[in-house]
Order: sequence, then C-alpha cells, then structure tokens
Amino acid sequence: MLYTTHTKRGLGVQIWGSYDDLRTLYDVISKYWNVPEFGHMSGFENRNELISSFSYEVRKGMDGSRLSYNDPRLPENGNQLYGFEVSWVHIIFSITALKENWKLIPPDKLDLAVFYSLEHWVENAMEAYDSSAADRVKPYLNGAIYGANPCLYQFMRRISLDYFLLRGGKRAFRKLPHLLRMAMYGTVEYNGFNKYLEQEAQRIGSKPDSIDFDEENEIYNIAW
Repeated sequence: MLYTTHTKRGLGVQIWGSYDDLRTLYDVISKYWNVPEFGHMSGFENRNELISSFSYEVRKGMDGSRLSYNDPRLPENGNQLYGFEVSWVHIIFSITALKENWKLIPPDKLDLAVFYSLEHWVENAMEAYDSSAADRVKPYLNGAIYGANPCLYQFMRRISLDYFLLRGGKRAFRKLPHLLRMAMYGTVEYNGFNKYLEQEAQRIGSKPDSIDFDEENEIYNIAW
C-alpha cells in the first residue's frame, strides 16, 4: 500500500511503498500516456510531457535511486520501502492530466483503486502539513484545474517556477491556492498567461504548446 508524508520544508510530498506498490503505480500510469493512436488529439502530447516526468520519478523511486528505508515493523524478507519526492504543483497537475486521459482510456477497477489511493494519500500529506491551507488546495486535485488545456504542461512549469521562488515553508504553501488560480479556465490569471504564450509563440515562430522555459537550475536547488 502506498503512503505519503510531506517533505520537511513543505515543497511537496514523499510517496512511499514496497517495490510492488510502486511497480503497480508505474504500470497503471503507463497506460495513460505515450499512446500513439491519441497523439493527434488536442492536448494529448502536451499531457504526455507532464505525465512522463511523473512516471520517471516513480520509476526512479522503484529502482531505489531516490529514497529507501528498511522498516523493522515489516517481515524481514519484505521490509525494504522505496520512495520519491515530487512537488505539490507537479503531483496536482500529474493527477489532473491522468484524469483527463480517462476520457480517452477508460480506467478499470485496479486503475481507479490506485489513482484514488494516490489522491487520498496526497491529500492526507497536505492536511498533515497545514490543514487550513490544504482545504483551499484540495479543489485543484478535484477538477478546478482545466485538464483539457492544450498548454497544461506550460502552465504547470510557470506555476512551479513561481512556487519554488517562494523557497518553501508554510508561507509558500499558503500562497499555493492563489498560484493555482492561473490553471482555472477563464480566470484573469489564466487568460493573462494564455495571452503571454500566444504572443511568445508568435514572436519566436512556434506554437504555444511547444514553448519551453529557461529557468536557472539554482531556483530548484533548495531543501525540500
């Protein structure tokens, strides 16, 4: 069974489980991205960018490249736990993208069980960190973000940058609901960033859903 805890400085969540737990999560996620028959559909390739980066972290956690822990409370032959860290912004957008792809690839009972377990434990970690702010963040796990946004990945990157610039802690977490408004269809923040992407795409002769950002790595090189 998966379980979670918030990171020390509250930038995100640690997701833990046995090898089999993370393997199941990885296999389920793999069904919902990089499916060639849907590549022509609006937003699908963009969501691929988002889901693939989350899938990568699950795989790295599964193979022991991220976090590991021997739990003495578990049977000796199965007490190795594996984990990985992901920011609140990344996990919220990843779950949104996966749910959006349900419309194309209907989930079965195992998929739903895994998804809802993940969502439950992410919410649990939020509440343990700051229950008041968590109540204002949780709607973004449950449909407040416009999942069909053809530039969902770019919106995630922009909000993630703004969040990391706050340098973590509860002050930053309490500002997260405001930052996430940018991903709500029709808000002033959404319209403003959408216009920026269109103008930038026109300036460089590209498409809005292909725009990348040249953030300094130092922005993300902070204690989680």
